[in-house]
Amino acid sequence: MTPVASRWAVAPSWARPCAAALQVSQTRAYDRKRFKANKKKARALLGEDQMTVEETLSVLRTYCLGENKPVAAHLTCNAEDFTGDRILKAEVMFPRALRQATAIRTLVFAEGDAAEEARAAGATLVGGRDFIEEVRVMVEALPQTSNDTSTLPFDKILATRALFPHIVKVSRVLGPRGLMPSPAKGTVGTDIPAMLAQLQGAIAVTLSEGGVVHQQIGFSGWSDADLLANLTALLTAVRAARPARIDANNFVTDIAVSAPLTPAVQLGLKRFAAPTIKK
Repeated sequence: MTPVASRWAVAPSWARPCAAALQVSQTRAYDRKRFKANKKKARALLGEDQMTVEETLSVLRTYCLGENKPVAAHLTCNAEDFTGDRILKAEVMFPRALRQATAIRTLVFAEGDAAEEARAAGATLVGGRDFIEEVRVMVEALPQTSNDTSTLPFDKILATRALFPHIVKVSRVLGPRGLMPSPAKGTVGTDIPAMLAQLQGAIAVTLSEGGVVHQQIGFSGWSDADLLANLTALLTAVRAARPARIDANNFVTDIAVSAPLTPAVQLGLKRFAAPTIKK
């Protein structure tokens, strides 16, 4: 007889708790290993890990009842020790654009033929190394109590590799305002027209307070190939923006897709295994 049960042995029958209550009292402690094992069994029972992407999207379209609804991806991230504002700030360029690109005022630091290419590609401002100091003065004149940069004549800055070392000297001024170009963000390179085209179609991705990325990836009327390409691009961008201490394959712990007024359909992570991503 267990200690819990022995306490009630001398009590009247009407005062004794039922067996279920005793069992609950003895197994009240949270068992993480058991929870994970039960969760894995439940997913295996539903067959979600074995479903292909095509089967998953077919199920989602069934829930849409023939309507062309927006499809959103939900990526649960390993973000227990971070806040949403600090852990993830990424931009994704979808292979198939969700909407018509909005005009973004761009400043391109380039000289010679690269400067002419930037002007022909539609850059708002084009300047050389002499223009760097003028930009520094404009940014320093902004109010320190606000991150609003709408009063500047540009929204984003691009640069050629030749001028990037000169721009690094003013990184302490541009960086806090989110204006510093970076090779990792695709805003420093040699192909200025391609960078401008990508910048016009880029979409900002952030992490919610619950550690989940919610982002539309297309419409239910699109082909499976288009939706899968956009989902893969989103997943790659999120993994690339992860904290350096977290492995790429351990950062995103769950993937689901849904549409308005439909349940979410899970996708297995094995088919989206990430290659080694250098930070």
